[in-house]
Amino acid sequence: MKTPFFNHNKKSLLICSISVICVLFSNIAKSQTVLLDVDQSKDTIDNKYGPNKNFYMQFTMGYFFVEGPSEIGAPVKSWSSAGNILSFRFKHKLGSVMALGWALNYHRSSFSLKQEAGKYFPDSTLHKSESYSFNGAGTEFYIRFNFDPGRGNYIGKYIDFGISGDAIFLAPHKAEDKISNGNIVDVRTTHLDYVNPFDYYGLIRLGKGNLLLSASYRFSNLFKPSFSYPEFPRWMVGLELTFD
Repeated sequence: MKTPFFNHNKKSLLICSISVICVLFSNIAKSQTVLLDVDQSKDTIDNKYGPNKNFYMQFTMGYFFVEGPSEIGAPVKSWSSAGNILSFRFKHKLGSVMALGWALNYHRSSFSLKQEAGKYFPDSTLHKSESYSFNGAGTEFYIRFNFDPGRGNYIGKYIDFGISGDAIFLAPHKAEDKISNGNIVDVRTTHLDYVNPFDYYGLIRLGKGNLLLSASYRFSNLFKPSFSYPEFPRWMVGLELTFD
């Protein structure tokens, strides 16, 4: 008489054990489903910002040499004349090979004049040394074409075509002379009424990674046409280095 009762209890215990195991496995499965349900689209910063992403910004420094012929009356020492640029450059990717960009720039260009017969700008006086410096702040817009569209998240090789313009906020003329007692006298003149307040130019840059070969051509005159002064050379060629 005890055996059927015992068998009945064994069956009940077996059914309860199976039920408990099923519930445990069900909870484990639900927990695994939640752990794998990750919305990666919310990681927008990594997806949109970077060297080969939608948006990117770099700080740039550049040094340029003045190139091109001098005009009569204002002979320029090419290798003693130079330019500098400091720039925050922004880029917006349009596709695998094309991007648009703009920049905030500080430009400085300095022209050293030869002291020789025939110089008449700004006058015919010959000094120990003489120069003009032009300091401007402005912006640029450019279009970029990449040569390696299948690259990873890095800059790669590219070419830029752009236009740029500056507002000239300081343009001093400096003359240095040696007087009879052997002392050196420097004369610096600012607020020159014959200097144009704006300049603009076209540019081309060939880059690989963080190094660029750059050239620009100034379309505008440095001096107001009403004064009929000779112009300084319009080409500048040099190197730029970008910092991420």
